[in-house]
Amino acid sequence: MSYEPEPNVEGEYDPFETEREDELLHVSGKQVLLTVLVVVLTFVCLASLVFMTLLPLLTPRAFPNLIADDAYMFARYAQHVRIYGEPIWNPGGEPTFGFTSIAYVGLVALVQSFGVVDHARSVVVSSLIAGFCAIVLLARVLLMAVDGRWTKRIIIAGTALIIILKTGVVHWPLHLHSGMDTTFAMAGLSLYLLLTYWYAKSRTCTVLACLLGVCGGFLYLIRPDLTLFSVAISLALILGAKTTIERKEAWIVAVIGGCLLLGTLFWCKIFLSSAVPLSFYVKSVGIYGPEFVQRYRPMAGVELKTFLGFYWILPVCVLAGTWIGHSARLVRRNASAIDLAVLIATVAYVLYYLFFVLQVMHYHCRFYYPILPALVVLAVRALSMCSRADGSIPHFSKRVVGIVIAIVLFVATYEATNRFPAAWKFLHAPENAAIQNTPLTTETDYFTHWTNYWPALFEVSRLPDDLVIATTEVGRAGSLNPRKKIIDLSGLNEPFIAKNGFNGDWFFEKAVPDLLYLPHPDYVRMNLEMTSDRRFAQNYDLIPAEFTGQATLRVAVRRKSPHHAELLRIFGFTPTSSMLPYSLDNPNRQLP
Repeated sequence: MSYEPEPNVEGEYDPFETEREDELLHVSGKQVLLTVLVVVLTFVCLASLVFMTLLPLLTPRAFPNLIADDAYMFARYAQHVRIYGEPIWNPGGEPTFGFTSIAYVGLVALVQSFGVVDHARSVVVSSLIAGFCAIVLLARVLLMAVDGRWTKRIIIAGTALIIILKTGVVHWPLHLHSGMDTTFAMAGLSLYLLLTYWYAKSRTCTVLACLLGVCGGFLYLIRPDLTLFSVAISLALILGAKTTIERKEAWIVAVIGGCLLLGTLFWCKIFLSSAVPLSFYVKSVGIYGPEFVQRYRPMAGVELKTFLGFYWILPVCVLAGTWIGHSARLVRRNASAIDLAVLIATVAYVLYYLFFVLQVMHYHCRFYYPILPALVVLAVRALSMCSRADGSIPHFSKRVVGIVIAIVLFVATYEATNRFPAAWKFLHAPENAAIQNTPLTTETDYFTHWTNYWPALFEVSRLPDDLVIATTEVGRAGSLNPRKKIIDLSGLNEPFIAKNGFNGDWFFEKAVPDLLYLPHPDYVRMNLEMTSDRRFAQNYDLIPAEFTGQATLRVAVRRKSPHHAELLRIFGFTPTSSMLPYSLDNPNRQLP
């Protein structure tokens, strides 16, 4: 049954108006044929994505960096939630806001409760579930966002879905099995946009208004930065309301969402001792020093350029839609306050990460991917606006849309077929037979790719659980040592460092690690402050590089540690009295 909207009080055009049932019946054979083609190619693209995603999981040893190190932090928190009932980083410690997504920790904990207890597998399964849910939700919201006949909705929505699946075929599989909350954030935003446009088309529906408010308030649990969208859309509903009942329900959305957001912030402050994730402190205020900022500040622009290089056609569609509706009357009639709110929130999100966030571990444009659902929704809304323009240019707009669809379908067909032969040949190559049966576990992941990063980490993990380890990259170290105390020198899981920066008194008098993996070379200031402190030379034996296999991270062992002798044995090092204490007399030398 089709919906025929009531006219507005002012008699203005409704941007979410659907077409009459008799209009839906007048569909040409060419439109049906094109619709079928788009559907088929959409499923071909999806099958290609599934294959390219599963390929690295079948042969994990052949693909480096399958799982992001930060993803293991979610697994450690999830394990402690199941065991202790609290999101704590170290056993016996206080709850810590060391994760960017509270809800994703819950998803990983749920996956672990079903028997997938290995940390590597649990985070990969979680990101896979979230990723494919994001695709399904995004497909549904695209169909909801396009106005008009069912053929037009499928053609435009399917073409947009093909764009993001095939244009991002390089990055999508990486995010699907990275174990991070990137795909989870995409799924959360897709769900919120689906509810938003569903409510916009339903208009006076109090149940949907309440549901939209609840989802908007809980966006903070999915990812705090997505709150930009709930705030912008709530304001848009209030300002864009034209009737009394619309205004009333807009306030319902805003009040419910605002109360839940404030309640969540209060709960985080009381229970987790921080209203925002600790990563928001360390990546926004520059506590690592000017050298670190200089090293990572350009990454924001580089990653944004790469992201737009993959999805340039989406902003082009938005701009083209505005240009085609060049007449102010057409733009005003076909645009909506919700579309403008989504656009403002998207731009604000990009500007925030471009100018205010140090994108450490910026792999695969992961900081920008959460807004992909919003960007593609804006693109299809623009195309839908073009097709509904009733001025002097509707035929021109249809030709433009037709040309775009033809190009996209051609490119998608090529990309959907050219990867299968190489991948099939790779799977059946004799030299890969020995690595195809390697299971994906935390241990095999470390031994395959990371032995030259944290030297002897696996051997260290066999020592008693009273051993205290300090390092700047804590994901794999924490997962291989789930019951040991892991000091996060980067501050992502250490509130003192996150809010105050590195402090020698705190480190040498309170933290006192038995085993120290010195900070990554990019942490120039931290290395300088730590190793130039006299207490470092007094209390620690620095393992020479030749005993750690020229690993990325240098190693130091505390002399008074009960595990001192065993640790030196693991590294095969015996200190002598003739060795000079380690210092940084020359600040220009290369730091460890």
